[in-house]
Amino acid sequence: MLQTRFTDMFGLAHPVMSAPMALHSGGTLAAAVSAAGGLGCFGGTHPWKGPDWIRAEIATIRASTDRPFGVGFITPFLPFTEPLFDATLEERPAVVALSFADPQPWLARAKDAGARVMCQVQNYEDAEAAVAAGADVLVAQGNEAGGHTGTMGLLPFLTGIVRRYPDVPVLAAGGIGDGRTLHQ
Repeated sequence: MLQTRFTDMFGLAHPVMSAPMALHSGGTLAAAVSAAGGLGCFGGTHPWKGPDWIRAEIATIRASTDRPFGVGFITPFLPFTEPLFDATLEERPAVVALSFADPQPWLARAKDAGARVMCQVQNYEDAEAAVAAGADVLVAQGNEAGGHTGTMGLLPFLTGIVRRYPDVPVLAAGGIGDGRTLHQ
């Protein structure tokens, strides 16, 4: 077992988190990852489903495992999908993940509900905003993560984030080449 600040924070056996891919991941995948010792997460942003869908996905996870899990949101879409966010907070997952924009005021609301907050960042400005807002974990996403985000390769960006924020646990998203880079 590889022990990191991330595994210690959530009592995990493995320093791995499933990506909260909106419209592509759900409670079944998140439950499997959590049950296997990682942090399962699913995308809570959905354009045509409501709060009952979030509750059902979370119930699927809880029916399979008592391990921690997270729900992720595309932050710029939250003004349009706020009922999904509210339902998530009512269900009190261990983690709320936010991505692609300034995490406020959503980060504060999630923390007030008792969740730890992870912020996916693609550049140093977003990382600074997330740390200043109180993010518990940063997820450094390089342009290898589906090729749809950021302008910097993962490993140089990851190195810069870890150097700038030594007190904040950091996960890497996309482009991991070997086990040594997995534990950063």
